[in-house]
Amino acid sequence: MLAFLDGRALNGTFATLEDAMRAAAAGAGDRLITEAHADGVPVPVEDLVHPPARPDYAREVRFVSAHPAELACAALQEAARELESLRPRQARIADRIRTGEIAGGLNELHEVLTSWEKVRGVLQLARRAMATASGEAAPDAGVDRAVESLAAELRELHRSLAVEDWATASDQLAYSMEEMAIRWHDLFLTLGARAANAGAAGNRVPRAE
Repeated sequence: MLAFLDGRALNGTFATLEDAMRAAAAGAGDRLITEAHADGVPVPVEDLVHPPARPDYAREVRFVSAHPAELACAALQEAARELESLRPRQARIADRIRTGEIAGGLNELHEVLTSWEKVRGVLQLARRAMATASGEAAPDAGVDRAVESLAAELRELHRSLAVEDWATASDQLAYSMEEMAIRWHDLFLTLGARAANAGAAGNRVPRAE
């Protein structure tokens, strides 16, 4: 079996998919394998987790790698777009609650809160990816403050909802959570640019053959 990494042939031939995967991982260095195709077909996740030992698995396997910072950049940019969509949704929910459409507003609010959890998770994953790229977990007071502020705002929102203080909940969504979405959007753009620069620098570093 022949194996290629980012279009470059890896030395030698390989008896099994697992052997080819090991060679690709070694050749990628600090980059992460993001794609694998066997004879032009995407390798199933199950085969990546438990590689078959068959020597006839494929004639060739092609791997694609990415710098951890590139992955972080893509995730941060996607999350920034998600935050843009949160602002009108939060405003709409605030209006529905203010005008007495409580049930409908709460149903939509559940989706918004799920999106906030997703965004918060992206931030943690991006920080880990950046730490992997740099070799150390650099503290970032601005990020820590953003996480703490969001947690505090969400606690206050949940408190208002728990006691059915609809007026306060509506104001929080219209103002406090609006400001939070803007702050996080700007934060993600800043971090995304930082990740893009780190990814570009990583791509200039020669990898092991």
